[in-house]
Amino acid sequence: SGELVRYEAQRDSEGTTTYKPYVRYTDTAQAIHTFGDKFSSSARPYAAGDAVPVLYLEGQDKAMIDRGLWNWALPGGLLLVGLLCLLGAISSHSKTTRI
Repeated sequence: SGELVRYEAQRDSEGTTTYKPYVRYTDTAQAIHTFGDKFSSSARPYAAGDAVPVLYLEGQDKAMIDRGLWNWALPGGLLLVGLLCLLGAISSHSKTTRI
């Protein structure tokens, strides 16, 4: 786990303010890393100093906040859309090639 260090306010083109969390963690080699999460939101679910679950690749400076099943929401959604398109193409192809 890591520790929430701070939030950085960001303003989008519509003027909405979102907050990007920055987390510090220590890897298994006892090296200390700090990263800004790839997602920002209008909510701030953690306070400075709170423990935050972290996923990282050993030996690389890549990390993200572990959000459980939500980590797979985007890839899973894209996979589902791709499968539906594939099934639609197969169905369409089989209807046009029947004799």
